Amino acid sequence: MVQSILLCGILADIVFGVQLTLCCRAKKAVLRRIPVFVIAALYAAAAVLYSSDALHGGGGVAIGAIFAFILLVVDTVALTADLLAWLMYRHLQKQSGRLGSR
Repeated sequence: MVQSILLCGILADIVFGVQLTLCCRAKKAVLRRIPVFVIAALYAAAAVLYSSDALHGGGGVAIGAIFAFILLVVDTVALTADLLAWLMYRHLQKQSGRLGSR
């Protein structure tokens, strides 16, 4: 359990850093949204994995549903870190706007 928490923390740090770096340095909005697109694609992959087991399950271990659940947990951690990076970027933008008007 501790290992899972540490790995999720490392993932969150990486996603936060990548997203904040892209927000601060990328000129085009589509480049800033690359992590959002990746996260959305992973949610879609989890939905496909789960639905494949739910629709075509023949009994036994639902391995697709288990993988979908793990992917959902990891993806939710990444989405939270991404959201926090966007909020931090917005805060930094407001701060620089306030400092620039003095």
